[in-house]
Amino acid sequence: SNFTAPVGHKITSTVVAPTCTEEGYTEYACTVCGYTYQASHTPPTGHTMTSQIIPQTCTELGYTQYTCACGYTYRTSFVVPNGHNLAATTVAPTCTADGYDRYKCNHCDYEYKTAFVPMTHTLVEQKTAPTCTQEGYTQKTCSACGYTIKSDFVAPTGHTFIKSTVAPTFDTTGYTIFSCSCGYRYKGDYKWYTDIFTGVDGNETKVFSKGVDLSYHNKTVDFAKLAKDDVDFVILRLGYDATKDSKFDEYYAAAHAAGLDIGCYIYCNETNVDNMIENTKKLLKNLEGKTFEYPIFLDIEEDSQKALSTQTLMEMCSAYCELLVEKNYFPGIYSYKDLIENHLNPEQLAAQYEVWCAHLRSSSSSMGNDHYVNEYNMWQYSHTGSKNGVQTEVDLNFCYKNYPAIIKKYGFNGYGD
Repeated sequence: SNFTAPVGHKITSTVVAPTCTEEGYTEYACTVCGYTYQASHTPPTGHTMTSQIIPQTCTELGYTQYTCACGYTYRTSFVVPNGHNLAATTVAPTCTADGYDRYKCNHCDYEYKTAFVPMTHTLVEQKTAPTCTQEGYTQKTCSACGYTIKSDFVAPTGHTFIKSTVAPTFDTTGYTIFSCSCGYRYKGDYKWYTDIFTGVDGNETKVFSKGVDLSYHNKTVDFAKLAKDDVDFVILRLGYDATKDSKFDEYYAAAHAAGLDIGCYIYCNETNVDNMIENTKKLLKNLEGKTFEYPIFLDIEEDSQKALSTQTLMEMCSAYCELLVEKNYFPGIYSYKDLIENHLNPEQLAAQYEVWCAHLRSSSSSMGNDHYVNEYNMWQYSHTGSKNGVQTEVDLNFCYKNYPAIIKKYGFNGYGD
């Protein structure tokens, strides 16, 4: 019920002009429903052709080409090619080039050669002996044109090399320079700092050496007695932050006189990279003129440092090690097991730096001397040890790496130029 009449179409028109091949028309379309129809058709206009004569060449047909503005084209009135008009020239042979007859078309670039006559030389022979780097050979030279040919090669005699080693840094590769008396030289045996600081050239599968670490807390120490009590090295506290340990110079001189290998460590209270670096620079001045066979460690173990992010702590470790390598010192990182494994990045430490781990062993049977041989470079296994020559309790350590050989080989810690 209540039907209403249709509203009717709302028509708009569009005129489409005819083309050369398509008719034109007016298209009517409803803007409401999309209904369309066409009316007022007009026929195609047909092609409007222009002609162009393409002349024949030596090898291509000539023709007349008709083209419409719409792109339609066709060809008629084909004319056969002219063919080549060849002229002959004779070129005589020389010392360096064959002779021949050349035929070239007068109308195009086409040409060909026939009747080749081989070149000939007047050769003079000269022998050259081999050197360290160059082959020996017999050389024949044409006296007319200078043409040469070499034969009867003899291998170089080889070099007698003198080797010199350039140690790597954190930014540059180390290498060995091989120099011969003839002047020839080359670089080889390339080493990144990771080759040195992650176990190459000295990693052991068992304890390499035994040592103690000392600070002013150990008071008076008789290093001659200490050296005779199964101790190979001492790690001395250089200082804490920017303050030098009051016993450092005394301990260093006495340990050196007793024939002990020496390393040192810097105790760090800082919680940011900049302060730690400034303090380290000040303390490093106390190492000038001295030699050390073991690394210069950064000691990170404060509770305040445990509150820092792993990223910040690792940035401190990286900045410290990069600074020491820049100053030509061999760096390392010291801390205790929990801080290393839960607050630092132990995989990155193992991949890039020397690690000295402190962890008290419960017994010799459960944690043998080589307990950490695959995880860390040094292990501080006791804080309550005793040694002849030390009046107080002393920290005891196992080392699994031949640091003296590596440090001397690469010229770190006062052993370089």
